[in-house]
Amino acid sequence: MKIKNLLFVAFATVGSFTVSAQSNLLNAKTPEEIGKKTAAQLNSDNDKPLPYGYVHDRDVLMGKTIWEFIDIDERINFPMYYPIDTAFVGKERRSLFDVLVKNIKNGKIQEVYNDDYFNSKKTLKDMESSFTFIDTTDAGKDEINNFYDDYKSGAKVLHPQYINKTDLTAQKEREAEENFTNELLGKVCDNANVEIPAVMIDAEVDRMYKEFEGRMQQSGFTAKQFLDATHQTEEAIRAQMSPEAAARVKTQLVLEAIVKAESIEASDEDVEKEFTTMSEMYNMEVEKIKSLISPESIKADLANQKALDFIKTSVK
Repeated sequence: MKIKNLLFVAFATVGSFTVSAQSNLLNAKTPEEIGKKTAAQLNSDNDKPLPYGYVHDRDVLMGKTIWEFIDIDERINFPMYYPIDTAFVGKERRSLFDVLVKNIKNGKIQEVYNDDYFNSKKTLKDMESSFTFIDTTDAGKDEINNFYDDYKSGAKVLHPQYINKTDLTAQKEREAEENFTNELLGKVCDNANVEIPAVMIDAEVDRMYKEFEGRMQQSGFTAKQFLDATHQTEEAIRAQMSPEAAARVKTQLVLEAIVKAESIEASDEDVEKEFTTMSEMYNMEVEKIKSLISPESIKADLANQKALDFIKTSVK
């Protein structure tokens, strides 16, 4: 009896497969469609998992909040720290700090918190102080020392002219841009075949030595005192300046050649704008600056700057 029941079950199972195969066989229009389910069969299949119902807070037996401190000084996180200089890498490569700051500024990241429990939010205005380096100038320190009691009591407030504010993110971008410009100019000049007159190198050395004397005076020394302290001669200092002077002259000649080849020029309006900018920078009248620097010199410098921008644009 048991054997008869077993045979019956086996026969029924084989029969069901046979019916299914016969159904597929009859519905198939080509040999390749034999054994494949039809659209109606696929729609009738209901073998997806059932969706979860609503889970109330009181139904949760245990909850756990997990967050991670990312220390970019750790070796494993170095890919998040670099690249520091973004001038020579693609736009898709940025450090974690750069990505966070940029997206906080443009508003894409709005959920920024000031505590580990995510209770107190932090706005961009709150974070600006972290992106800015504030320092008092030497003149400001002298001002505070001269009127220490007044500043301590609050009777006097330090004037903004004695305070230097530096945007660290902007400074980082400027440094990266300067590095990119210097390296690009170096490559362009290396590939350029330019004959440099010795008289131009000597003139540049003279200018650099005058700059050196000016820096010494600002530091409270004279050039002679520096030479005596370091046991050097003026000739030795000039010889050290000669290679850099030659590089500067070559760069100038290359830029002038590009200006000529590309017909680059600065307009009179550009020159006037530059005089206005210099007037605001040095707190001098425009006419006073014009008496010290000729418009032709300004026009030549602006043309060279446009030539440099042309090189950078063609590379980027």
